[in-house]
Amino acid sequence: MKLFILSFTLFLICSCALVIPQPDNTSAESQNDPFEITLHGAWILTRDDEYPGQTFPDERLYFHKDGQLLVVGQDFLCGRYDVIGDQIQIIAPVKGHEIAYFRKFILDQNGLHLKNIHKGFAHYLPMQGMMELCIPDEQWKLQAIGYFSFKSPRDWSVLGEAPNKEGIQEVRIMNPDASKLLLAVRLPLDMGSPQQEVIKITRQIASKLLQDTPMAGFQLKPAGLNNYFGITGTTFLAETNNPPLTLKVVIKRLQTSAVIIFALYSNDLLMELEQVAQLIYVDGVPVLSD
Repeated sequence: MKLFILSFTLFLICSCALVIPQPDNTSAESQNDPFEITLHGAWILTRDDEYPGQTFPDERLYFHKDGQLLVVGQDFLCGRYDVIGDQIQIIAPVKGHEIAYFRKFILDQNGLHLKNIHKGFAHYLPMQGMMELCIPDEQWKLQAIGYFSFKSPRDWSVLGEAPNKEGIQEVRIMNPDASKLLLAVRLPLDMGSPQQEVIKITRQIASKLLQDTPMAGFQLKPAGLNNYFGITGTTFLAETNNPPLTLKVVIKRLQTSAVIIFALYSNDLLMELEQVAQLIYVDGVPVLSD
């Protein structure tokens, strides 16, 4: 695949969890950049300066308004993108790792031109037809452990045991380089149980979760939101910028239990943790339910 294969090879050799090279010229005006508006749509590769007069594989790019990027061709990519000045930041999953890098581009009356690594540009023309979507969770693995059922990327690790005799159960879902962790805990509480007791347990679990990280000793604070990841409930937050680390917590009350979801990560530009959290069922009930 002309657009991505060389960059991915370099990144995999480095075996970095998250690599974001600094762009040559960046701008904070990505939300209002006129290029972003006209970039949306489907594009097909028609010429490549690195291979003059040679045959190149078919490649189609789909830039969606919600930030999704789909690449179909010699290789397949389902990721996200953002426009920063005259560069596109591309975020993609590669062997369970989140890779991010920049590609300079030009958008003019002759089409879309993406700068190559070695020589010139790869040139694309707009393509008519239906915009194609990629649905990440269709490629994910469905699992059921005790009271939990959920989907997660196939190369993520899952640690979960059967519920104990009190009906308490936890499941940990983590990406290969441990930069993203989701911990879901079920407590067998009825609707009359004191909320403060659930919050106390939440703080205890968060303290243990953070004790071996740079955020050891940090305290959860109310997030002031009524949901995280679209899951309504009581929310808490702890975060630090140096190094970047975030812990988001949402307590969801179901009819016969409480579910506490902890999301600990250094970066999640692909929003994988959000998707995993939204696909969790507890006691046969989706955590997204009202």
